[in-house]
Amino acid sequence: MAAFWVAPVAGQGLVYVDANDDFVADASQPDGFRFGPNANLAPEAAFDQSAAVNRNDGLWHLRDGLGADGPSGRFVWEATGNVQAGDTGENVPLVTQTISGLTVGASYKVYAAYWSSAGESWPIRAGVAPGSLALYDRNGTQAGNTATPGLPAGSAVWATPPTISGTPAFTEADRTLYLGFAGTAVADAMGKATVYIDDLPGNSSATRTWYDGVAYLPAAFSPLQ
Repeated sequence: MAAFWVAPVAGQGLVYVDANDDFVADASQPDGFRFGPNANLAPEAAFDQSAAVNRNDGLWHLRDGLGADGPSGRFVWEATGNVQAGDTGENVPLVTQTISGLTVGASYKVYAAYWSSAGESWPIRAGVAPGSLALYDRNGTQAGNTATPGLPAGSAVWATPPTISGTPAFTEADRTLYLGFAGTAVADAMGKATVYIDDLPGNSSATRTWYDGVAYLPAAFSPLQ
C-alpha cells in the first residue's frame, strides 16, 4: 500500500539502500546461487538465497516477492524464529551491509530498515561497530521490554524512499517498515560506511527478523520533519 511523502530540502532526506546480494546462478553452490560483484552484504556464507521458507539452519533466508524493491528484485532476509512445527528457534550470524558513494570523511546517521507485523513485534539489532548493537522492535516489548520501538519509516523524511513496484511505500499487508538507529558512521577513504545487523535469537514467530536494507542521511540532519 502506497504512502504519501513530502520531498525534502536537498540533502536532508533519508536514502534507502536495499540489502542486495546481486545474485548469480551457480549450480556448484548449495543454494544454487552466489553473490554477484555488486553485492553489499557480507559474509556470503551467512545467507541462503534459495528462497526456502522456515529452514531452521542458522542462516539468513531470502523471502521472495516481499518488502521493498531492490536491484535484484523484491525480497527480505528472514531469521525465522519458530514458525513451523518442529523448529527449535534460530540464531543467525552477525552480518554487514556496506553503503557506497558517500563523501569521504563525512558523517552520516545510519539506520536498519526492518519489517514487523501489526500483531507481533519483530526485532532486529543494529550498530556501526560489531560489539555495540542496539535492539529494536515494533513496540519495545522484546527481551523483557528492553528493546527500543523503531521509527515508522512512513514518518520519516526521504530523499530516496523505499518503493514497492516503483511507488514510495512503507506498509505491505499487515506489515510496517521500521527504522532502527544504528549510529553515526564516518565515510572511509573509499566513500563507504558499514552497518552491522543481527537478529535476536528466539524460538517463536514473534522473534523472527525481517531485514530489508539500510537508510542514511548526513549527520547534521534529522530524519523527522
